[in-house]
Amino acid sequence: MTTFRVFFTDGDALDVDAKNPNAARDIARDQKGGGIVSKVKRLKGA
Repeated sequence: MTTFRVFFTDGDALDVDAKNPNAARDIARDQKGGGIVSKVKRLKGA
C-alpha cells in the first residue's frame, strides 16, 4: 500500500493508504463524508 494525501476544494486534506490514486480519492471521500477532490499526491518516504 502507498500513502496518498488527498486535497479537497474546501481546504481539507486527508492522508490515506491505498493501492492507487483513484482508490485513495474514493477512500478519502468516504472518510470525509463527501466533497470535491482537487488533488491527490503520493507521499514520499511514507
